[in-house]
Amino acid sequence: MNIKSQTPTIRSYGTPSIYGGANLWFIKNGYWYFKNYDSEQPDKNRGPVATGDFAPDYSATLFTGKGSFQRNLDLLNERINIIHKELSYWDLYRITDSVLTEESFPAVISGLAVGNSAVINCDTFTYNNQRYHRGDVIVKINDSEEVWIKSINAGSFMPIGFSENQGLYTLEFEYQEGEGVATTVSGLQIASVGNSIYGYSYEKDNLGTEQFPMEYLGTDATPIKPVVKSFILSNNGYEEIVLDDDLIVSSSSNDWVLNLTGKPGDKRIYIQVK
Repeated sequence: MNIKSQTPTIRSYGTPSIYGGANLWFIKNGYWYFKNYDSEQPDKNRGPVATGDFAPDYSATLFTGKGSFQRNLDLLNERINIIHKELSYWDLYRITDSVLTEESFPAVISGLAVGNSAVINCDTFTYNNQRYHRGDVIVKINDSEEVWIKSINAGSFMPIGFSENQGLYTLEFEYQEGEGVATTVSGLQIASVGNSIYGYSYEKDNLGTEQFPMEYLGTDATPIKPVVKSFILSNNGYEEIVLDDDLIVSSSSNDWVLNLTGKPGDKRIYIQVK
């Protein structure tokens, strides 16, 4: 086998599509607004009156009236920009096989058809004085030649030390090529509950408040303000919405208080707190 090495750029790996869930409109005071709301010029980006179903694909259409031609061109241009798909190397390399063991590597690569490729899916190994890692891709470009696309991450970060200083904890990592070995770090304890990415979630059919305890940072016990996002259920799954002044976050003693003062029609609101 004549395997040539090729170092990919970050562009080779593509970027995710931003088509799904893209929404150029948001609602405020019963009107649809295109991308932003200018408090000094409230009619600048204002679209048609909302119909009540709060679905941008049906309620918000093109602008009308004086000066609408250029604004509609801007809107259509934005829509064209978000309707695209970036291809990753998974799409372009036609991965049809995988190397599951070091011993199977020669047979798998030799059996590839031209234009197809195989991904290394086993522990690091050496073949013909070349070291292959999990995630590497071998592409067959003709009957006698292959291209070796090295994976971006050919190793792992492993914890090597843990220390504490005045309530601040430091966990040190070291990069090691290959699969690495298990390392035990003493003195590190993680709570058994409350470690999810989103600590709290609520479903609200009606207006009202919800409370959850504060978390603090540093020796001066600075309250960590939560990140709060709101969603409604649409045909495409959960669609994030901006409630502006209708969802207020305030503090009360040792708790944060979420106050939902308004919402779109009879929609159920899903709230996530990080």
